[in-house]
Amino acid sequence: MNIAWATDDNGVLQLTLNDSPLKPRDTEKALRCAIRNYYKRRRLAKPDQGKVYHGTSVATAPNHFMRAGDFTRFADWRFVHRARLECVPLNGTKRFGNGDKRCRRCGHANETLSHVLNHCGHHNVTLTRRHNAILDRLANAIRPSPGAVKRVNQTVPGFTDGLRSDLVVINEGAKRVTIVDVTMTFENQYETFEEARREKRTKYDHMKRQFEEEGFEVFLEGFAVGPLGGWDPANEHTMNRLGISCKYSGLMRKLMCSDAIKWSRDIYVEHVTGVRQYKVPGPDAEET
Repeated sequence: MNIAWATDDNGVLQLTLNDSPLKPRDTEKALRCAIRNYYKRRRLAKPDQGKVYHGTSVATAPNHFMRAGDFTRFADWRFVHRARLECVPLNGTKRFGNGDKRCRRCGHANETLSHVLNHCGHHNVTLTRRHNAILDRLANAIRPSPGAVKRVNQTVPGFTDGLRSDLVVINEGAKRVTIVDVTMTFENQYETFEEARREKRTKYDHMKRQFEEEGFEVFLEGFAVGPLGGWDPANEHTMNRLGISCKYSGLMRKLMCSDAIKWSRDIYVEHVTGVRQYKVPGPDAEET
């Protein structure tokens, strides 16, 4: 390419590419895009800073708050960008030195963000509340057809295994059963969503087979949302099966992603400071 500056007949400076003049507006736009793509490629190439973005870039819902901040607290905004880049201060994310990397709460060998937000037993109560925030939005959006029974976090009659699937809708008349289990897996590449859904299908496969033997048409799937607002596009099929309207599903995606970020920020801050970030009214106030 031959890039040069030249002056036109009026003495105005003009940028040319291979002797063809370039429009300033188009040139500026092309340069902005090139710079943006350059830094995006650099970020995605980092082994520890590109993994989350693979899980949050496959859909638009995880980034819905970028321009207007909808449904997102300032505290969540400050947290989520550093968290998605694995840049929050934790023992396991220290770049230099040979300091202690153990979890300060449970003693796990490596205090990483995925451990804090998904596996640290010290936060079991808050992890459950985060999971239930997603489940409640999904369950409340369903309007079962006449004759259908909706069960939320309950055992299913006829099964003695004690499993409490998150959401089961049984329509005896239409001989249709829908089994959905919410999973919140850390966004280490998009493949983690796929693996989480496979685990849910395996976990409840015996239930699916028994219903099919009784003549039911069965839908069984996991519903995956990441703790940093990741959204699995496969959730769309599940929402269609549950009869959630397209108009509301667009809003629900955003609310769920923001809920996940909100609770994850509170878990992280509580982990680092030891101060619980929400109040529990009534007899549950002593939960730890």
